Amino acid sequence: MEPESAVASTRDSHSLARQTIERALRVLLQTRTRAGSLRCPVHRTEHLGKSAYLLRCAGALTMEEERSLALHLSRALRPHPEQPEVFVFGPGASDARNLASHAIDSASVAAALAAHLARGNDDSEVRSALQRCARSYLVPLAATKRIPAQRAWALWGLAEAAAVLREEPLRDAALRGLAAVLRSVRSDGGILYDESDRPRGTGSASAFYHSRVVGFAWLAACALGDEELLPRETLLAAARWLAFLLFADGAKAARPEAKPWYFPGAMEDASAPFDLLLLVPAALRGRDAELARLARARLARHAACFEASGAVHAGIEHGEAFQCASFFAAHALLLAEIDEPTWRVLDALAKQRTPTATPVSEGAWELRGACDGDAAAKLARWRSAELDALFVLERGSAGPLHGAEAGGVLVAFARASTPTQSVPCLRENPPGFRWRGTRPARVDLSELRFALHLLRMPSGTRGARGGVFARWARFRSYLRSVRVRRAGWILASDAVLRAASASDRRVELRWRAVDAHGAEIAGLELRRTIVATRLGLVCRETLTLESGVALRELSFALPHGAELRRGSLRASSISGPRRVIVRYRLLVPQRAE
Repeated sequence: MEPESAVASTRDSHSLARQTIERALRVLLQTRTRAGSLRCPVHRTEHLGKSAYLLRCAGALTMEEERSLALHLSRALRPHPEQPEVFVFGPGASDARNLASHAIDSASVAAALAAHLARGNDDSEVRSALQRCARSYLVPLAATKRIPAQRAWALWGLAEAAAVLREEPLRDAALRGLAAVLRSVRSDGGILYDESDRPRGTGSASAFYHSRVVGFAWLAACALGDEELLPRETLLAAARWLAFLLFADGAKAARPEAKPWYFPGAMEDASAPFDLLLLVPAALRGRDAELARLARARLARHAACFEASGAVHAGIEHGEAFQCASFFAAHALLLAEIDEPTWRVLDALAKQRTPTATPVSEGAWELRGACDGDAAAKLARWRSAELDALFVLERGSAGPLHGAEAGGVLVAFARASTPTQSVPCLRENPPGFRWRGTRPARVDLSELRFALHLLRMPSGTRGARGGVFARWARFRSYLRSVRVRRAGWILASDAVLRAASASDRRVELRWRAVDAHGAEIAGLELRRTIVATRLGLVCRETLTLESGVALRELSFALPHGAELRRGSLRASSISGPRRVIVRYRLLVPQRAE
């Protein structure tokens, strides 16, 4: 019997989206109490911002149920806990069990109430609540919120409010917000999770949040009545950055992530609805058949996370995530933002053939953001008829809990006609050169405060015992990293990429070595050469020390799946000038016969 995901990928996108929406509605409606609110059975509270998605996609509700839900949401308006003159839809961050911020909840509720009014429901109480939140909170937030994804969320709510309330000041503020959101898209299409990089590592790119930024900008432009407000070039750049993380079966590599504690696996599927808000308009406006095929595959893979029984998973890699089934189901309702004619056009575009500049039998390397100071991530990908492999070249800024888990390593691959596989990688002990340094230990207090915050936050794990274990596991990841720093380990995967070039089957990488605190180690350089072959990926590591450089307890750790090690690199002490080379082969499993 074929797996559901394989069967789903052959169906038309509209019917697949409708099936996913219906299953998501079933999941949410199962949590409805007698009073009509949606009480999450895992976190034992109502995720108010997720109830809003049910109102926006109100096809499963009667007219009376819809009006009751709209009033329920509008009556959640309250003064901001730190700014009494500003009104937000709560609870937002006031309730740790809600797992949301005021920006996310207020924007989602505002967009839902706007949709309710746009359907011809003239409720003065709902209109008044929407006006008060939009004017006092969303107007400044859409242009100034530090985190781009939350800024874009606020923009969406503001644009929907401006469209239904027909207030010119709100529309002007939405246009300013749209410009601010688009400025966060870097030259290569990447986007930083938090532009302030506090705590350290949050300034890395986010595989999970990336599509929210431009996806919500697209929804805002549509609400304002002109899709061209979102420049085609920006839309395509962001979509192609996302496509770099996607494989033909819709799998998405999650290793380049500013919040790696958010999901248990190296692949994640929960962000698929947001990805489709980016991929679908980008494919259609760019007439890009490859983006259209990735969008279809992403939709099919996401549909497989919603079982007919009503169970919902964070991804095909089953495991406990920070969020819960109520989150996943509510976000799936965003698929209703794409209408049936659009899905039909996408399917037709996906069937078109795409000419390739390089014969597929030969293969080619692609680099994304390599050595570009404005890039949000530095990635490399080998594509051929035999193998599709993705590398993260640089972690960038990284702290104990934030930033990509490893750099300079293979993170995911796919053989022809086989499911995508991830490569095991431990954050505390990534593969590559490592040696003991002499710098004193330094604890990042902002990371410690955040770790304590995670310890008190409820988990998406069902059951009190499982929740306690999940919280402790998140906190333990911080403690392990602190121990690594206390020992003074210096990791090659923390190094800063200085140069990258690709030709034929070979990619050359050169790093500037840094210690665990980000300080450069002068006189030391790391080089890596990766050559793609039919058997796998052959790597050569070269460590060069200039005169006067001394290291203690130098050692080398092979990546997972590596063999054929040649060369020696272990000594109690070593000093330059010296060059040491280690060769090995990464074994990528062959296609099953």
